[in-house]
This record gives sequence, C-alpha cells and structure tokens, in this order.
Amino acid sequence: MVSTELVVIFVLVLLNGFFALSEMALVSSRRARLQARAEQGSRGARVAIALLEDSTAFLSSVQIGITLIGIITGVYSGATLAAHFDDVLAGWGVPMNYAVEIAFVLIVFSVTFVTLIFGELVPKRIALNNSESLAIAVAPVMRGFAKLMTPLVWLLRGAVELVLKLLPVSSASGQSVTEDDVRAMIAEGTRSGVFLASEKRLIEGVLALADRHVTTVMVPRQDVVWLDLEDPLPELWQVAKLSGHARFLVAHGSLDQLAGMVTLANLSEALRRGHLDAEHDIEPALHVPDTLSVMQLLDQFQRSSNHLAVITDEYGEIEGVATPIDILKAIAGELPDIGSRERPEALQREDGGWLIDGHLPIDDLQRALGRRDMASGEYHTAAGFVLARLGRIPKVGEVLTWRELRFEVVDMDGRRIDKLMVTRVEAPG
Repeated sequence: MVSTELVVIFVLVLLNGFFALSEMALVSSRRARLQARAEQGSRGARVAIALLEDSTAFLSSVQIGITLIGIITGVYSGATLAAHFDDVLAGWGVPMNYAVEIAFVLIVFSVTFVTLIFGELVPKRIALNNSESLAIAVAPVMRGFAKLMTPLVWLLRGAVELVLKLLPVSSASGQSVTEDDVRAMIAEGTRSGVFLASEKRLIEGVLALADRHVTTVMVPRQDVVWLDLEDPLPELWQVAKLSGHARFLVAHGSLDQLAGMVTLANLSEALRRGHLDAEHDIEPALHVPDTLSVMQLLDQFQRSSNHLAVITDEYGEIEGVATPIDILKAIAGELPDIGSRERPEALQREDGGWLIDGHLPIDDLQRALGRRDMASGEYHTAAGFVLARLGRIPKVGEVLTWRELRFEVVDMDGRRIDKLMVTRVEAPG
C-alpha cells in the first residue's frame, strides 16, 4: 500500500518536473534557432514560436499546472504517508500525540526536498543545456495543455493586466535585443569556444561601422598622395608607381583645385600615349560629407563605380580620402601596407603603459584601454581627444590627467601630436 502511494507521489513530482522543464526550455531557447528549425520544416519549432509570441497564456498555463500538482502532492503525501509514518514513530517510543505532528513535518519536508531536486532544479538544468531541442519536443504538449486551461488562463490574464495597470511599471515588451546584448553574447560565445577571438573582432568591427564617422577611417589630407597636373607626365608616373596606390586625386597646383581622379592603369596608358587626356583618363571624384558614418560610406561605394571618396567639410574643404580598403581595415584591422602611410598603432609596454599613435581612431583607443566613455563627435583620433581637453596645441612632455589615465605627449610632428604615452594612475587615497 505504501509503495503505491510512493509511486503516485513520484509521478506527481515527475509531472512537476515536466512543467518546469517545459517552461525553462521555451523561455531560454533562442528565437533565431527556433526560426531556423521552423524554416527547415519542424512543426514543433513553429508551435514553440507561437507559444513564445503569446507568453502570458503559456506561462499562466504552466503556473496553473505546477500549482495544481503542488497542492495535490502536498495534500496527498500529508494525508497518506504521514498516517503510516506516525505509527512507525510511535513504535520507536515517540508519544502518539507528538508522533502525528512530527510525522507530518518530516513527510512534508521530505516530499518538498524531492520535489525541489527532481521536480525543479534537475529539469531546469537539463532544459538550460538543451533548450531548443527540448522546446521543440514539448511545445505540442504544452499547446494542448494551454488550450485545456483556456478559461483559467483568460481569468489570470485579465488579473495580470489589471495589476500591471495599477502598478507604476511599463507593460511594454522587453524582448528587443540591443547592441550591448549582441556584444555580450559574442563575448560569452568566445569564452565558450563558439567564436574564435579573430571572429569576435570582425563582428565587433562590423557593429561599430554605423557609429564611426568617415573621418575615423579616412587618410587625412596631409597624407594624401595626389598628382599635380602642372608636373610632367613621366614625373607623375614615377610618383604614382612608387606610392603603391591604384587611384589618385589629380589637381592643378594645389589639392583645392581638384580636377578629379585617375587610376594607375589610365596613367600607364597616358604615358604610352604621350599625354594625359582629361576627358577620357580623368574621372569625376566622389565627394561625400564628413558627417557620414562608415556604413553610409560603404553604401555610397556600392552605388558608385568610383571607389575613391573625397571627404569634405561643410565649407567644401577637402579633409581626406577613403577607399573600401579603409573600411575593411576598420572591420578587420590594418593590413600590411605597400604604400608609404604607416599604421596608427597602440603598443602595450611591459610596464602596462601604452604607446599610442596620435592618428589612432578613438574607437581603437577605447578598445585598447577597455573603455567606452572617450568618444565624442568633436574629435575622431587619440590626438583629437587630448587636444579637446587641453584646449591648445601642447608641447613635448606635457601631461594630461583624465580620470585614472595619464596622457603624456611624447612626440610632435609640427603642430600635430604624433605619439602619446598612456598610463594608469592611482586614485588619490
């Protein structure tokens, strides 16, 4: 007789575990993976997505099931097992008036412990480790149970909506995924081995494109290799050939008198021909404002056959140039240069300090220092960050202390900050 009662209680515990497993599996499963399985023809995945879209009905039905099973388990175990166990305690010499109370407490505690282990914790742990596959398996059963509980679910839904209206909280859905959520998932995936560190850098580089201005990836005006049409053609050819670039801006006398763009191939053909044909060899330049993001610049390149963009400010002054290669560098990091332009770098020293190139984009500086509070629309490089806070052109050896960081100007190139030494300083105690 006791064995039958134990079997009934164990079945009730397993049912509780099934509801707990179903709830955790569906709630923790990733919608994108379920959608992929649904597109492959999985009926269970489609049902799981439908349950998640009406989460109030699903969670209410699960809560009804768990509550009913808990009540039945408690009442049944207290009424049956306790009645047998008090006789056992009385046989051990416990007074009968105490044996009944002690038996009831011990039975309730034991059943609660077993329910927590086999009806809650273990099923939920299993569900977390196999969320999508289990969600697909249990979804049809849970949908049937939800339909069966529709009247009670309707009552609970109305009560929940009424309470939410009375409370000063928002009832808007919190299911939207933010960029920070994506970054956190990528970081977790990298730690668990799903992504390689190089893949993580690529994904983060893509995510940053919409937030970066074109001025952070462009070649600044003073570093632009351009060709003066006033010079002899052979001299232009030598400059172009030695630069390592494939496209060049051409101008009359100064870069402000821009004539357009010429490719190395067209320049080679012009050299063979003996003269540069402005109509056929020189192409119109692609002008873009410095307010564009890198993502918008990429869109411009995709819609144009000209892959050399001239970045101009609001007054039409040329600030620099950018190519698709510069966008690739923004995503994947610098590639080995065959031209003369050096790579802006952040090199960490053995003492923990950083030797920073003044041209280093502020996003790369933040990434190196592990910060996200240094960027601003007023500047785009490490040198610009220091200038914005000093408010003047510094001299070699000047120091800027900002929060727990110390910026020392190591080298100047004329009026430009060429190198910075960044170290962490102890907060005053």
